[in-house]
Amino acid sequence: VDGSVLEGGGQILRNSIAYATLMGFPLHIQNIRAGRGKPGLRPQHLKGIQLASEIVGGSLKGDEVQSMEVKFEPHGKDTPVEPKKEFLADTKTAGSVCLLMQTALPIVAFYPNETTITFKGGTNAIKAPMIEYSISVLLPFLRTHCGLQAKADVKTRGLFPHGGGVVTMTGGGPSSLGSSNTLSAFEVLDRGKLTKIEGEAVTVGKLPLKMAEEMAMAAEKHLKWYLSSIRQEKSRYDSSSSGGDGAKKKEKEQQLKKEEEGKAAVDIKITASHEEHPRSSASFIILRAHTTKGCIIAASTLGERGKRASAVGHSAAQMLVAEWKAGGCVDSHLQDQLIIFMALAKGC
Repeated sequence: VDGSVLEGGGQILRNSIAYATLMGFPLHIQNIRAGRGKPGLRPQHLKGIQLASEIVGGSLKGDEVQSMEVKFEPHGKDTPVEPKKEFLADTKTAGSVCLLMQTALPIVAFYPNETTITFKGGTNAIKAPMIEYSISVLLPFLRTHCGLQAKADVKTRGLFPHGGGVVTMTGGGPSSLGSSNTLSAFEVLDRGKLTKIEGEAVTVGKLPLKMAEEMAMAAEKHLKWYLSSIRQEKSRYDSSSSGGDGAKKKEKEQQLKKEEEGKAAVDIKITASHEEHPRSSASFIILRAHTTKGCIIAASTLGERGKRASAVGHSAAQMLVAEWKAGGCVDSHLQDQLIIFMALAKGC
């Protein structure tokens, strides 16, 4: 496998090792994360592939930080692997535990007995899904559409630069996929109408609750403005739609239909909270748009040093609006996470 294809990121590595472990194929992957500023294995990628290999009793070569090439050999079929009830994957850094979860989840789905994996590292890391996203968007989608029963719990939050977060994920066994022991294929073509937007703005450690409140208020203000602007645009269009070019009129109708939330009031509820933390301080906001068809479109933003809290909230709201206007049934962050489950599903 050439790890430099397309964007040359870690998803190629995560999917490749999962496919190899599940199908019992040897894997040789080169140019790992060649498209990234710091290419090669980072601690979270290293622990991910080591965890995958441990779960199935395989062996690795080249598994070290910054390595650009890794070889995986599956466990010999003549010697069965004794199933374990617990595993541990510790990045020993603030590397994302959610990326570890992405690696393990498809493998655990088919594990013969229920097992619990403890992930240690960063729960809210840069350039990675937040743990809130994995728990409130990814896992519910897989449960609803694929029949995958897995749950995750945050025991301790881990933040840059210290890490130290602890998340447990439980899955596998007879209850994981039901009696069929297969992932269900799914087809989601209609996201339905927007019904509500909810989210959480959180400050951690030394950052005050007021910052979380400012993030929440700024996000809500922008979302209300967007919904109001859609209603106004729809009203102007209705009053002037009697004439005009037919093709342009149809195109505009389709665009407005995608943004049909303008027809009715949408409930917006964004909470603000503060969490104590002994070593680290941070802030973040996550927003989720829910639809009548059960789709969840999400966006999130981490606070940055020197960036006003209101700007962080506004940025998250802008991202959510952009995701919604794109017209998809899932957001851009969920798309690549679903590919492996679609490939492993039974059906169409």
